[in-house]
Amino acid sequence: MGGKLAYALWNPQTDRPEIWVWDLSRRVHNPPLANFRQPDFSPNGGLVANGHGGGGFDYLVQIGLFGEDARSISAYSEDSHPHWSPDGKKVVFDSALSGDIYRLYLQDDL
Repeated sequence: MGGKLAYALWNPQTDRPEIWVWDLSRRVHNPPLANFRQPDFSPNGGLVANGHGGGGFDYLVQIGLFGEDARSISAYSEDSHPHWSPDGKKVVFDSALSGDIYRLYLQDDL
């Protein structure tokens, strides 16, 4: 059996979320990714996540499984719940940037 599972947990010591990635084939966790939540795997094995302050990110971020190559893919802290397209070239997410109304957005050209 193989694959990976990504999930977010709240760390009460830092009062911030962390993403944990469980590697099923090796039966180990990767080191936690601090200050991120709402992970989704890309087809190539990376992640898109929602930054939660700290570490300089408070918006959507494309990131490697060990926290490497983190780069911003949105500009607003209201952006949340990111999910990759099957081809790994787009991210759909919701945002309340327009006030109290949530809208769906498609981030293209990643």
